[in-house]
Amino acid sequence: MAGRAPSYLVSRAGTVHFRFCLPVDLRPRLGRTELRMSLGTGRLREARVKALALAVVVFAFVNELRAGKMSELSSDAVYELVHKELVRILEQDRLNRIRDPWSYKFTVDLPKPDGPYDELVQIDDPDEGQMILDGLVREKRWTHMSKPVMDLLEENKADVSPWEPEFSEACYNYTQGLALALDVIRRRNDGDIEYNIKPFFSPDPIVQQAEAAAVTIDGRKLSDVIALYIQEKTVSDAWGERTRLEYPRKIATLTELMGDADISAVNHEFARTYKERLLAHVSKGKNLSPRTINNLIQAASGLFDYAERHGYVEKNVFRRLSMPEKRSARDERDMFSSDDLAVMFGPGYPGDRMKEPWPFWIPLLGLYTGARIEELSQLHVDDVKRIGGLLVIDINDNAEDKRVKTATSKRIVPVHPFVDKELGFGRYVDIVRESGTVRVFQALNRVNFKYGHSVSTWFGKYVKRVGIAGAKSFHSFRHTFTTNLIHKEVPVQVVDWLTGHATQGETAGRYTKLPTDPAMLMPHVMKLDFGVDLSHLKKTRFAMIE
Repeated sequence: MAGRAPSYLVSRAGTVHFRFCLPVDLRPRLGRTELRMSLGTGRLREARVKALALAVVVFAFVNELRAGKMSELSSDAVYELVHKELVRILEQDRLNRIRDPWSYKFTVDLPKPDGPYDELVQIDDPDEGQMILDGLVREKRWTHMSKPVMDLLEENKADVSPWEPEFSEACYNYTQGLALALDVIRRRNDGDIEYNIKPFFSPDPIVQQAEAAAVTIDGRKLSDVIALYIQEKTVSDAWGERTRLEYPRKIATLTELMGDADISAVNHEFARTYKERLLAHVSKGKNLSPRTINNLIQAASGLFDYAERHGYVEKNVFRRLSMPEKRSARDERDMFSSDDLAVMFGPGYPGDRMKEPWPFWIPLLGLYTGARIEELSQLHVDDVKRIGGLLVIDINDNAEDKRVKTATSKRIVPVHPFVDKELGFGRYVDIVRESGTVRVFQALNRVNFKYGHSVSTWFGKYVKRVGIAGAKSFHSFRHTFTTNLIHKEVPVQVVDWLTGHATQGETAGRYTKLPTDPAMLMPHVMKLDFGVDLSHLKKTRFAMIE
């Protein structure tokens, strides 16, 4: 009987991926055990054709690699190639604006946020382009920029395969650099045709001389200290991924509005003037919000904390310069009362009206676990398991599509028996697991990098529709859960552990360890009593009672 030909296919989140297990002898060279790439389709017939075509390319690549034909490309060489290309793009943009000011418009080809790696769309809005690029970096999908990077490498006769580490590095540098270049494009779109930033200055000798003359003998320029500050934060890995992306843009506002001043000339008048210019600044047709202004001032304050520590300035003049903000309803969420819960989970509860099961389960899990909306929406089936016979939810960030708010958010939370046994949540997850699906609520799609976006939108509308008054949202479940346990005299440290809050106090925070044994936590969870009878939910179609 003839053996079946390999398909190289694996399904993930509804999309078929190409997967090729690398020979053992090549794994050290490539730093990975397999090659994996989205085929941009969920249809098996189309995916098989694409996969077989890719397999031919991969086998050729493997043969060339074994024959020693692939060249090494250093990190410095990768950076230089990308840097040179971005300088060229911006210089060509400057010339086009001068030569054809009435009809020229900058455009860039970028991958669709949820599309395949080889499907590009033309973007002419710098903000939209930066949003796409930020998403690629946050989700570690910078290799979706493979088409322009491959063209760049081929043009420079750099013999690098898409599966080599150097190619991924080139894609990452190109994605990050292009995001910065779009900042320049935005400023040029506003009328400053000659605007540029230091990384992309033209190598022309005259420009180099002008740049050198701008640096005073007595001290450093503002841009010099910014570069040193970002370098320190990057090397020390002190910033998270989001801050690494957003901080350069925030601090760029300081030099845009105030110029590249001598660091020694920054005084209280300088800081006050910056604040006044932020208050008067118009972006996209409207003034900046107080929150945005405060974020920009805090970015400057962080920079000058560094400058003060390193002796560049005597005092951080941006400290305590933030303006007061009116607390929004979102920041003043109330807890749900027993009457609220009776109305919410009453006859109108959407267990029998919604096509997907997540509107039934996620609010109940929020009530009985106190977990955040994203923690529940992003759950994988492997996160729901039994330990010592008790069903638990393991909240973690051990996959690319999962995030936790802080380090203390990683925790194991026992599931209340009403949700597990009487409503059958454990059985529901088992059924999902047997289907081969990775995520518990597979129908939820990421919007702005969050699975909980759709849940939050739906729940906000549902609460209003059933007539629940007050500043209440999904987050109110956390307040309800916490308050209920505290009223039952559950220790605050235990409540903090269950909800993923940092325990107050240095001794408690440093020396007290999280009790991961569900048997220790379940007695406290069993004390939950919201003063409402929810037994009628057993009759809904999403309840999985054996």
